Amino acid sequence: MNVVIYTKDFEPITVIDLELDLLDQMETKGGCRLVIPLKDQKTNQPFSFCTVICKKVSWSDGSVKPIFIALEEEVALALKPGWLSGQRATVNLYENYISKLSNKVKELLGGNNSV
Repeated sequence: MNVVIYTKDFEPITVIDLELDLLDQMETKGGCRLVIPLKDQKTNQPFSFCTVICKKVSWSDGSVKPIFIALEEEVALALKPGWLSGQRATVNLYENYISKLSNKVKELLGGNNSV
């Protein structure tokens, strides 16, 4: 299920796709730690952690909704986004276009895969 991850100041950081059992666990236990693979190998660590807490907020209709807040906000920026349904077609188009451009550049460089 797609959920919005917020900063401590209630600014949205990203949308991520979480399994329903993990969402249930977060609601009952108050949060979890997400493992984030690091692409930047300047550090010796291959991954980092982001603690996400779950706060329950009373909504305008009287219901209680879970809100997910990242404690390590900069690390949360590295989470792989789970695109919303209305964004998926545009993202797919963009990814296909980038792939085609990359293949063209490789062709122009004589098949050199260093790009």
